[in-house]
Amino acid sequence: MNKVVIVIPIYREQPTRMERLSLMRCIDVLGEHPIHFIAPRGMDCSEYVNAREDADLTFFPPDYFSGIPGYNRLMISVELYNTFSSYEFMLLYQLDAYVFRDELLDWCEKGFDYIGGAVHDFQVDKFSERTEITTLNGGFSLRKISSALAVLNANQKIYALEDLLRANRQQSGWLKGSLMGYKYHFLGNNTNHRRNKYDRNEDMFWARVCVRLFDWYTVAPIEEALKFSFDNYPEKSYELTDKKLPFACHAFEKHAYFWKKYIDIKQ
Repeated sequence: MNKVVIVIPIYREQPTRMERLSLMRCIDVLGEHPIHFIAPRGMDCSEYVNAREDADLTFFPPDYFSGIPGYNRLMISVELYNTFSSYEFMLLYQLDAYVFRDELLDWCEKGFDYIGGAVHDFQVDKFSERTEITTLNGGFSLRKISSALAVLNANQKIYALEDLLRANRQQSGWLKGSLMGYKYHFLGNNTNHRRNKYDRNEDMFWARVCVRLFDWYTVAPIEEALKFSFDNYPEKSYELTDKKLPFACHAFEKHAYFWKKYIDIKQ
């Protein structure tokens, strides 16, 4: 089995300047590893494929790329993980990520089922307490493909029925909330890909939900996530790592106030 593939989702025929910077950095730093673009069926991907002529390209239904809900469905679909089942790991590299050095095989050797960037001040869902910092962000994340497929082929309820009823009744009233809670419980409250209607960000599912549901599923602890990637509040993560840069970062343009010291954003 091949060790790892870099999977890059693309959404538009012409990348923005920052997306091009991210792409070329990926190719320059991680170019020893196979790169595979995924895109909506029918899109002209020549601008990307020409940047790395030996890269592979797979098309998926356009609905998966039409917005955040569609993308979340793609990231918890068996279609995606089956496509890359000849690899042990997938590095999901959104084109708002920036990699500083090639540590990819070292991270694969750690063997976690999921590693995402460190996220500060976050609440997973209405059933959870807000957390100060957690391993989460999927925009630059390493996923063990066999584990993802095992989750999506399992038959495991995601939430307890009583939690669904309580949360929906609080939000929508007793009658409507009860109907909503029962409907979701019986039609979508399951990790199995045929019934999985998880409607929050996909990285919450892989980083926080699965580790709660499956005792064999492992997520990198926050100490490792901080070395892997920074996401929001990069200045806080930088202090927590004794001012050492991670393997990569996510959303570097959004947090340019910090990253402009380390990335030539003006190029």
